Amino acid sequence: MAKAHTLVEDFNDNAPDTTRWWVFGDAREVNRRLELWIPSSVANSYAGLTAKGTYDLTASRIWVELVRAPRTGQARLRAYLSEGNEVSIGLVDGLLRCEQQTGGAYLVFLTVPYDFEAH
Repeated sequence: MAKAHTLVEDFNDNAPDTTRWWVFGDAREVNRRLELWIPSSVANSYAGLTAKGTYDLTASRIWVELVRAPRTGQARLRAYLSEGNEVSIGLVDGLLRCEQQTGGAYLVFLTVPYDFEAH
């Protein structure tokens, strides 16, 4: 299985690499970055990318830069193993959350208020 560091994307060509990613919702590459557009008037709307391959995260790291945080809704980085088994860090309705789901059971490691003005 490939290591996570082999999944590298700089989003510099204004087109998602569909050999590497499944694209869902309104996800676009613009100005050397990935932009996700979520309509505020539509409940339960999603946009993003999912890697097509499976990657070994042992002794690895994954990261993302959130340029502008949403004041409502969610923005998450998820490492997904299978249904009910994942880890995530994200902003959920103004709270920064770090959590794990194993066998469908959630364990929240951290929940702190996010300071929109400081970031």
